[in-house]
Amino acid sequence: MHLPRFAIPVSGMLALICASAALALSAESTSRDSNEFVCASGERLRLDVTDAHARLRTDAGVFMLQSDADGRFHGADLSLVLEDGVLRLARTGTNAPSLCAQLRQRA
Repeated sequence: MHLPRFAIPVSGMLALICASAALALSAESTSRDSNEFVCASGERLRLDVTDAHARLRTDAGVFMLQSDADGRFHGADLSLVLEDGVLRLARTGTNAPSLCAQLRQRA
């Protein structure tokens, strides 16, 4: 039996999509704490915290940050402090940190 020419590439794409979804779901389930924030500028952020690091989703992309201390994280171009439902995000090249209020928390 002869398969159509598009069957193999389509099968490969489906396998890639399934693998990506499985990775995303497993990465999502490892977070200890998930919070959504809105900044004074209107930017929306999502912070997923585990014991050793945090994943910050911004309008610019997704950033992995290392834990300095409880509620303090840093990366190559940014650092953040999470305290009492307020996120203070400092980016390299900006003078003042962004202040962001917590919208909701998912456990």
